[in-house]
Amino acid sequence: MKGSTLTLKKFKKKWTKEFYQNLSINQVHQYLDIPVNSFFSFEEWLKNMEWLVLLGDAYHWIAFNQENKMIGGIIAHRLTEEENIVEIGTWISRDNWGRGYNIRIKNEAAKFLFEMHHVEQIILFVQDTNQRAIAALQKIPYVKRMEEGELKHTILSYWKWKEFKLGIPLLLFQIKKEDFF
Repeated sequence: MKGSTLTLKKFKKKWTKEFYQNLSINQVHQYLDIPVNSFFSFEEWLKNMEWLVLLGDAYHWIAFNQENKMIGGIIAHRLTEEENIVEIGTWISRDNWGRGYNIRIKNEAAKFLFEMHHVEQIILFVQDTNQRAIAALQKIPYVKRMEEGELKHTILSYWKWKEFKLGIPLLLFQIKKEDFF
């Protein structure tokens, strides 16, 4: 997937070390939804992600800028096949914050998921204390915040499980196919 100054490429093992070095431990925890205390546990997580990608239940891309420098990435995985709901998580290396890559990465991923994989809804979780991420999502016109009363049981259960697993309160946002196009 290409944009004017952004290219998303399917993750390759040869990028593992650079990928890990671009993330702080806190970002690794947020991005992967698990506590990763070492490079070894990070590699183990990547092996599990690779398996999900092979099964068609997940997608993992790394974002590169026009100089072919790794600037971020995105992970998407299906919650249910029947409902065509996908959760995405993105990260941008700290030295690339504020350059508009967040919206471009989300645009490319959403377009791909909606057009190529018949996804109907994308959900995004953000820690309720991560004001920078919340503000970035609120700038994207097709991203809407969700409240508990408007959720399907599948998403509500997943949201509560995810908060329990991470031990932190989360906000939930969504991208609906009809809002994107």
